[in-house]
Amino acid sequence: MENKQQNLDRENFITENDKEELKMENITEEIKISKENIEDFILPTTLEDYKEISKHFYVGFWIRLIAYIIDIAVTYAITGLINTLTFNKLNITMNIPLLGESSLTFVFVMLFYFVIMTYLINQTLGKIIMGLKVAAISPKKLTLIDVLYREIVGRLLNMALFSLPYLVVAFNSKKMGLHDYIADTVVIKEDFMKLRTNMNKKIEQLNIR
Repeated sequence: MENKQQNLDRENFITENDKEELKMENITEEIKISKENIEDFILPTTLEDYKEISKHFYVGFWIRLIAYIIDIAVTYAITGLINTLTFNKLNITMNIPLLGESSLTFVFVMLFYFVIMTYLINQTLGKIIMGLKVAAISPKKLTLIDVLYREIVGRLLNMALFSLPYLVVAFNSKKMGLHDYIADTVVIKEDFMKLRTNMNKKIEQLNIR
């Protein structure tokens, strides 16, 4: 009798083990649906779907602030290097009220840095580190004109207004700053760029946008 019970227990144990193995196999298959192929599974069929899914694409104020601080640090480093190699060595001074040569160099370096990086790869070093990308609101490639409006006109206005317009990012659904509104751009989480592109194509096909 005891032997029969032991055999039954062993069969039950094997059955439970088999169930666990099958369960783990299913979980493994689910994990394979990663960020790289998730766009094949999540595509909108209505405008409401698009709006709901796209809420997760846009980057909020604090993450963008960290990326911006990194970029400003990079800009200061480049400015310091340029000043060391030029103004200090050549003993050049510039008589501009309220704006010394270091400040003027910083502004030029900052604008050049943001324009070149954003136009070439849609990212600055800060955005690369934080996993962000600049994109046009409409489903088109970011143009040089877009970048110039965003990174020169927009940033000069932000500087003139003591950076207060950056706070606008915290108060709208697409997390857009003043410079984004000027250039019709948004900042997207890099992991979702491909999904957003495919969603925009799908919305265009459905002709519901």
